[in-house]
Amino acid sequence: MTEQVVAPNYEIGETPQAAKKKKAAKRRRKKIIKNIFTFLVLAGIAAAGYFGFQKLFSEEESEMQALTDFAYRGSITTRVTGGGVTTPITSEPVVADFKSKIDTVFVMAGMPVMVGDPLYSINTEEIAKDIEAAKKELETLEQNYADAMKVPETLHEQIAENEKKIAALSVYAPFDGKVMNASAAVGATVSDGGIICQLVDDSKMLLTLYFSYAYENDIKVGDKAVISIPSTMSNVEGKVKEIAMVERISPEGTKLFEVVFEMKNGGTLTEGVSAIASVELADGSKATPYEAGELKYYEVKNINTS
Repeated sequence: MTEQVVAPNYEIGETPQAAKKKKAAKRRRKKIIKNIFTFLVLAGIAAAGYFGFQKLFSEEESEMQALTDFAYRGSITTRVTGGGVTTPITSEPVVADFKSKIDTVFVMAGMPVMVGDPLYSINTEEIAKDIEAAKKELETLEQNYADAMKVPETLHEQIAENEKKIAALSVYAPFDGKVMNASAAVGATVSDGGIICQLVDDSKMLLTLYFSYAYENDIKVGDKAVISIPSTMSNVEGKVKEIAMVERISPEGTKLFEVVFEMKNGGTLTEGVSAIASVELADGSKATPYEAGELKYYEVKNINTS
């Protein structure tokens, strides 16, 4: 890689300082010539007047003899000479901007050049290497800076995660219900995800029964039902909550589908109590299940440590 150095960008003799000096010298020469011219004219006039006056009186003395001559119009010239040493109006040293090796010299002493002409070319390989090394160092610094800026982001994420864990240290009931199977005690050690207790919603009970497909178009969600509990010899009003068209086959070969009922719990019913339900159909008849089922809590949730 090489770089050319060219002649400076101005015309020789046309710099503002040189032009100003040249103009001032020209004015001085004009002024000197003008003063010399004026002096010579005045001297000529004085000499002419003097000799005319003498001639006048001499003519009077020599019987007033008349003399004639021709008058000419012209200019009086003078020549000014001097000596000195000539020097260039402007000069400028051409130097390299940095340490390097000269590849080519295009001029020699005394050779005239024009603006933009190449003077010499220098080898810039060392500078190119320095630039490349500086770029690599800059890239390394930028990468280190980017890595350093990632550290606060990681710390913020860790702080947020720990804050979530701290918030999870207090366990709250997700719904109204009754605590069952409480295994936690003061001072006990629990693991992450361990079961502390079981929370059940026993305000309502669920009962799952199976009916013959003969009733598939007669039983609908929301239909009222009467739920009989033999152990308490009581009947409780309920309703159809869900219907699942499964294909359960009874030992007798009857195809059955699933119906889930819900009912209010007066506070005495618990999970596992046997019950049966009947649904009143539109024609006034009652649909009965294939067999009885067991009551279950409306919702059951294990409370775990997080």
